[in-house]
Amino acid sequence: MRGSWPADLGRIARQRRVDLEWSQEELASKADVTRQWLTRFETGKGDPSLSKVLRVLRELRLHLDVTPEGRSAPVRPRAIVPVYEPSHRDASNVLSALERLSRAAARVKKPDEKASSSAVAAMQANMAAALEQLSRSQQQMRARGQLPSGPAPASGEHLEDPK
Repeated sequence: MRGSWPADLGRIARQRRVDLEWSQEELASKADVTRQWLTRFETGKGDPSLSKVLRVLRELRLHLDVTPEGRSAPVRPRAIVPVYEPSHRDASNVLSALERLSRAAARVKKPDEKASSSAVAAMQANMAAALEQLSRSQQQMRARGQLPSGPAPASGEHLEDPK
């Protein structure tokens, strides 16, 4: 790669991010870098650290081939970070995933509105019965002198403990 490696890699990374329809915020979060750092990297400004560049490339599934200058193949095993080349496979992978989700969604049963409304009505009836029982209990306790007469204390107020 000739020229400024940060600027060249930044342009490639930006194009891949755009192809994936990711925002800078999304990629920055995935690669554990700041959005500001990612902006500088994509625009070729500053001097990015290699560790951050490699994290961004890994998240984008880009390969980086490192070979000695003038050689077609390295003497030692080489480091590989995938090189992105847009292909129809990306679209077909997305399409097949959408088809699977669509089939799964079709199998989900819709709630029965009649059953839901009858369940709500039953809950309301149970609550009304519980409130009625509470009211009767309060009346009995007032009659025995266990509760003061008049309205119940407001929420958060407590009766004084007689001593």
